[in-house]
Amino acid sequence: MTPLPMRPSVIHAAIVALLSLTACHKPPPAAETAPALPPVKPIEVKAAKAEMRLMPRFLRVTGQLQAEWDAMVASDAAGKVESTPVERGAVVKAGDVLVKLDERVAQMTLREAEASVVLAKAQSELSGSELQRNQPLAESKAIAQADFNRLRTDTAAKEAQLAAAEARRDMAEKSLKDAVIPAPFAGTVAERLVSPGEYVRPGQAVARVVDTATL
Repeated sequence: MTPLPMRPSVIHAAIVALLSLTACHKPPPAAETAPALPPVKPIEVKAAKAEMRLMPRFLRVTGQLQAEWDAMVASDAAGKVESTPVERGAVVKAGDVLVKLDERVAQMTLREAEASVVLAKAQSELSGSELQRNQPLAESKAIAQADFNRLRTDTAAKEAQLAAAEARRDMAEKSLKDAVIPAPFAGTVAERLVSPGEYVRPGQAVARVVDTATL
């Protein structure tokens, strides 16, 4: 029996199928080899012999530090604040100016008091001179004792008036001095409580000064 010849299309299809099977069964790629790690150096350990020792003991506490000197500086005079040379946090020495008040009224009061002292002193000296001049006359009965007593009383009054005038002058000097409010001790200005233009009264606090050198 004679075999039938194969068609070209059948042969071509068989070749394509064979090639497809070969492509689907490619061998997997070789896995990448990991790099070798360097050798680990052994850790050196030193041993020491145990022994007894004295250990310091500490006591931990919490609290608040307080300055030895902490003052609310107050004004001794009344007046308008003219200037405040220091600010909060400023370091001051004893006597440094914290607040300065308007001095014009105090200066005028002092000049008036000084003039009163001059007048009272002149009147006292005149009365004393008159008393000394009439002393011999009173002893010799040349003038009435009542007149001499009036001279003596007038002289005592003039001396009292002089003392009062001097006291008013001293008060005026103090008022002028109090227009400048100084730091009572060296330290730091913790608070400034007034500003220029404000009016302060005697006893009013104007600043707080703290001595941080001694806690």
